[in-house]
Amino acid sequence: AYPRAAEDARRCLTDLQMSALRLLPRYHGYRLGEEVQASGCRGVMTVAADLARPVSITYEIEDDRQHHLLFRPCELAEEEIAAAILAFPEVNFVLERMRYSLARSVQRLAPDVTKWYVNISGRGMLGATVHLGIADLLDWIGPERVLLGTGMAMQYPRAPFLKLDSLSLDHDTLRKIKGENASRLLRLSTR
Repeated sequence: AYPRAAEDARRCLTDLQMSALRLLPRYHGYRLGEEVQASGCRGVMTVAADLARPVSITYEIEDDRQHHLLFRPCELAEEEIAAAILAFPEVNFVLERMRYSLARSVQRLAPDVTKWYVNISGRGMLGATVHLGIADLLDWIGPERVLLGTGMAMQYPRAPFLKLDSLSLDHDTLRKIKGENASRLLRLSTR
């Protein structure tokens, strides 16, 4: 464990004015389910809660098939994500670049916790079953907890907009997903 994790998180969010923290357990080689009990993780989550900043849990940066042959990302199970959400109910979590089935499992494992959001960028949400995935996601957690990310610079930024537009959602739902939810979560002014 890194002993200055909480101090560095606070510095990033205050001195460097970052809007959120990002966890990459698959790429940094740790098990999220085990880390939720560690003092370093608890310290970082306390900082995020104190400063009312979200914590992103990113499932994949790019398709695993594109990695170097010797690089093997760690597994990240839905139980581990749910364990983090349940262990820190005061923290807003953003699940990024995840398959909709993984988000559904997290919802099933932590049904009473509502301080987590899903960013619909990434291959898992933009595949052939997008209508089932995003439409079901909206039914499961509601439009107030769905965020539109472009995935830029790792994917073509227009794809998420086209997929959303193909769902024939009402104007209010689109407004929330395309910016209102993120503005509220990141405490940005909406002029």
